[in-house]
Amino acid sequence: MEFNVSLDQFEGPLDLMLHLVHTNKLDLFELKLDVLATQYIAYIRHALNKGLDVSSEYLVEFTSLMEYKSRKLLPKKQEIEMDEDSYQEDPAQAMARRLQEYEKCKQEAAMLSKLHELRQSQFDRAPASLIDEWSAHPDPSVKLHLKSADLQKAFERLMRRYAILKPYETQVEVKELSVEERMEQILKMDVFTNTPFPFEQLLEDTKTLHEVVVTFLAILELVHDGLAAVYCSEEEEIWIQKISLKKSDPSWKD
Repeated sequence: MEFNVSLDQFEGPLDLMLHLVHTNKLDLFELKLDVLATQYIAYIRHALNKGLDVSSEYLVEFTSLMEYKSRKLLPKKQEIEMDEDSYQEDPAQAMARRLQEYEKCKQEAAMLSKLHELRQSQFDRAPASLIDEWSAHPDPSVKLHLKSADLQKAFERLMRRYAILKPYETQVEVKELSVEERMEQILKMDVFTNTPFPFEQLLEDTKTLHEVVVTFLAILELVHDGLAAVYCSEEEEIWIQKISLKKSDPSWKD
């Protein structure tokens, strides 16, 4: 039989054997191991003669089938009674079972691959289209006890928007960021100037929900200390401005 040898197309010796089974139209439930062994040995020998790199897993099965073929050539001995401990499963049945299990796994893997491709071809609803819908339904889990109802409403809207556009991963940290540490970080940021800027710009370096909340509390502390001022725009966005120790910027909106 002529072989077009290319081991790269197979995922291992069982994949090659399954190919030979289908090529020779063998029955996996009544496997003719002699035929399969002959074809497999010839295939591997042809690959070796071609100078191809044959991995060890192919050679292990090659050696096992060579041993099986050698035993079949020996004269048959008289059958003797064997106890249960010395019983050995028929090699053809053992190989058939291995190939049946491998073929089943291969079919299931192909099915999962098709389902994955089908899922990848589907389009999800864009997160941006959910923002308005979520904004109309306040999240009862977000509660901020602030004096300014407008500021609370703006912060809740921001949290809902970030929950969609930038989901935060739950992390276990040995030491969480404190409000005082965040205040020092904000004071050193380039964005923290006398020119008003949106609160979202302070969240560019945040990675967890805890850091977002601490950033908001740090701004409130800076307002309390007279170092910053905040206001809510008509679009319910939080804007911040640094306050000079001498005089605030007259362009600041009250």
